[in-house]
Amino acid sequence: MDISNPRRVLAVSLEGATVHLTKVIKDLTGSHPEQTSTSIAGTTHNLAIKTSYYTAEVPIWLDLIASPEEWAESFLSPEAKEVLDVLGGLIVVFALPPPTSPSIAPAQSSQPVPPSPPAPGTTSSTTPPPSSAAETAAQTRDLLRNIGRVVQDGLGGWSWDGVSLALGVGEADDVDEWEELAAGCGLEFVQIKSRVVADRNEFGGSMNKRLGDPFSPIRRAD
Repeated sequence: MDISNPRRVLAVSLEGATVHLTKVIKDLTGSHPEQTSTSIAGTTHNLAIKTSYYTAEVPIWLDLIASPEEWAESFLSPEAKEVLDVLGGLIVVFALPPPTSPSIAPAQSSQPVPPSPPAPGTTSSTTPPPSSAAETAAQTRDLLRNIGRVVQDGLGGWSWDGVSLALGVGEADDVDEWEELAAGCGLEFVQIKSRVVADRNEFGGSMNKRLGDPFSPIRRAD
């Protein structure tokens, strides 16, 4: 059976994670999304699904988020209800933030050693940008929480019959925080590692398995 008007999938990321969103879509569908002008925001890319039950060309709507809070507010407005009504999947792609473990202070010497002066006209080059890792982690938490607002308040949370995935791209070994945060936001967490990103089953397996279920979620968008 051919489903001519399947429900849509919405795939989003922060504007700074466009490269990750583009790669995920390419690895999932087999081709790069086409961009209008200089951005992929507002474009549609199709995912071909063929199962023993049906075939379908599932439109994937792509969006880039500048302000997660404003984005969530717009998708929870009455005007966006007809968009949410036709969704069968929501995917958020993000880069796994680096660890934010505190730095270890060097051992104290018995004799104080004065610090080396910076080069003329400069400040010390050994000091990293303040709280950069912490800020990245905070932005990611804010993104997931606002996506979670849309999943829970706009789509029905875990009772929604669609696919809701949080795809974390990176090599981190400890992802417990992100898995727990995603679950609390109504999202299924999947880690994407660069060495296996070409394997569609790393993230596409979970999605395609559920998309291929005859009862959920790709039915006709009436």
